[in-house]
Amino acid sequence: MNSLRLRRLRRLPAIFGLGLVASAILLATTPGAVHAVTAAQSVKTDVVAGLQVVVAPGAGGVLRPGADLPVSVSLSNTGATAVPAGVVRITLKGQALTSRNALATFLSNTEQRVSTRGDMAIEVTSGLLPPGGSEIVSAVMPLATEDLGSWGVRGLDASVYLGDSLAAEGRNSIVWNNTAAPGTARIAIAVPLTVPPSGQGLIPSATLETLTSTGGLLTRQLDTVQNRPVAIMIDPRIIASVRVLGSAAPRTAVAWLQRLAGVSNPVYPLTYADSDIAAESQAGAGQVLAPISLTYGVDPAHFTPTTPTASPTSSPAASGIPDEAALTAWNYASKTIAWPRQNTVVAQSLAFFAASGLTQTIVSAANLALDPATGAEYAGVASTGTATLLVSDPLVSQAIGAAATAGTATERSAAQARLAASLAVVASERPDSGATVLATLDRQWMTANGGLAEALDSLAGLDWVAAASLNDYAAQAASSGAVVVDAPENAERLSQITTLFANEASLTAFSSVMSTPEVLTGPMRTTLLALLENSWVSDAPGWSEAVAKAGAAATKTLQSVSIVPGSPIRLAGNSANLPVLVQNGLSSPVTVTLRVIPSNGRLIVDNEVSMTIPANSNKQALIPVRAGVANGDVMVRVELVSPTGVVISSEPTYIPVTVNADWEVAGSWLVGSLVAALLIFAVVRTVRRRRHGKDSADVAGDV
Repeated sequence: MNSLRLRRLRRLPAIFGLGLVASAILLATTPGAVHAVTAAQSVKTDVVAGLQVVVAPGAGGVLRPGADLPVSVSLSNTGATAVPAGVVRITLKGQALTSRNALATFLSNTEQRVSTRGDMAIEVTSGLLPPGGSEIVSAVMPLATEDLGSWGVRGLDASVYLGDSLAAEGRNSIVWNNTAAPGTARIAIAVPLTVPPSGQGLIPSATLETLTSTGGLLTRQLDTVQNRPVAIMIDPRIIASVRVLGSAAPRTAVAWLQRLAGVSNPVYPLTYADSDIAAESQAGAGQVLAPISLTYGVDPAHFTPTTPTASPTSSPAASGIPDEAALTAWNYASKTIAWPRQNTVVAQSLAFFAASGLTQTIVSAANLALDPATGAEYAGVASTGTATLLVSDPLVSQAIGAAATAGTATERSAAQARLAASLAVVASERPDSGATVLATLDRQWMTANGGLAEALDSLAGLDWVAAASLNDYAAQAASSGAVVVDAPENAERLSQITTLFANEASLTAFSSVMSTPEVLTGPMRTTLLALLENSWVSDAPGWSEAVAKAGAAATKTLQSVSIVPGSPIRLAGNSANLPVLVQNGLSSPVTVTLRVIPSNGRLIVDNEVSMTIPANSNKQALIPVRAGVANGDVMVRVELVSPTGVVISSEPTYIPVTVNADWEVAGSWLVGSLVAALLIFAVVRTVRRRRHGKDSADVAGDV
């Protein structure tokens, strides 16, 4: 690039005005020249679809007296047609941005696209960009001899012109750091440590080994935040999944947990599996859902009294087998903070959280309306009713989130400059007392590409920034009169979650056939929580597939204890035993009662029959019945009922029975009649013989 010449129009004799204005106009059309703008200049806008511009000032976006300003501009063509060569005009705005609202307005490109008096611009050329192509153009604005005025933030604009039309624009900002900052911005940062969504209530051993190995996702996350001034918000499932494996846990996972136990960071729990608690409240859950039991994952063979737990607060039982508390305990800084996903909270959610002990809720500023009487643009800690809201600052959170997830060096530099500027305007707003803000990272920061570490390092070098703990942030005085702006979750998502809740309710009722229901309800609940993991929102098709799979598994379980259909039965006596075959497809024994209801009075059931069926087997029940008022056909309805009276049959089984009791009765009468007749005949014959014998004796006496 040609040597740059900096010119600023100052108060000059009127006789030279026209000549100098003409020079400025000429320089404005010459690539590589820097010039000062003396009046408002409108531009024609003709935005080119797919042309993206990222502008990144050097030196972390901090300009000091006596230094020039290097600027890199990344141009990317994501469209389907080529973008011709053009001119990139880089403009440093002369007017200071003194509030978060002013900076947000500028960065969002909602400000009118004009150049104003006091701005300085430089132009460089850009080349042809084919579809999918990218280019980085660089320039150095020679500002070493310039005085930009008072300390503070200045806007930086990179506009791409194709001819006279503005094709695309990118914006950023710098901090003019010519004197001591007027105040200090204290920042608390909350960083989630989670795993990719899987729908698994406990993370399998092989997955843990991958995540905690060198270069694994959890390893990279912990490397980034360990002993840095950030609050770690961890998914408790990670801790429990390592502990439940005992001596079978991967060595890398045990070492990772030991590292976590030794960090200087305050550690806070997310909900188990980082479940979507805002959706839970809106889908009708009675309280924030938590695991019912985790001991279903414990293999006693992997535990001894000396099995390590990698925990500063828990220890195995005397037998070596951990109980529920030992699997989940941790030395948390606090367990009262709820962190729903950004912009998902409705007013009713706050009472729902508080009922489960989560009395402080992290919310985004967009989810909250402040009392206009206070005149405040942003709230730190706010109160609404009995709820305490920890409000994340949108500007700072967006900047640090962009730095964490940036894919290129230019994008990381651009994000770091925005972060420095956003905290500079915070420092300017309260020069006497200073201000404390909360920055939160989205769950998707887990790409862990090193950007967050660079951003945290850059903050350490800013003399207007100081670290604050999350507890200190939460302890500051709350502004009153805030109102939650309802941001309900997607209706389709809530409908699917409602279905998941219904499946769980059915399985809970069904589990009453087991002597230890938690064998079923334990994994059922943790699987549900895993399906509610916040990270699923970035994979809607995958989530729908996982929900459908869980529904199919629930149906299969509900049908695993059932009556095996049999053939029609003929009842040929006054009483008999009605045979019914019951199958148990579960890996645990079950106890059921067979409830039998005949369709008419031809058959009478003497009593119901209870039975215990071993795991993965069939067993026949014999139900006592007797004939009723007449012969004929009877449809017998049979249901399975749990010991607590819950009907567990997905649908009743019907057994056709034909009653032929009269044949036996008639046969009995016939046999009885024959016997009676024979007895009568024998008696008559005996009497006759005796009479005949007497008559014979009398005749002999007469002779």
